[in-house]
Amino acid sequence: MLILYIETNFLMAIAKGQDSEAGNLLYFSNTKNFLGWFESQ
Repeated sequence: MLILYIETNFLMAIAKGQDSEAGNLLYFSNTKNFLGWFESQ
């Protein structure tokens, strides 16, 4: 349950605009994963 609680707080902080660095981390990690998938096709 602790993991779910931490992930929920992480997402809520991004949604409320309280943690802009976390939003950037989430965006760039997803972009990297997408580009890696795209290059492998």
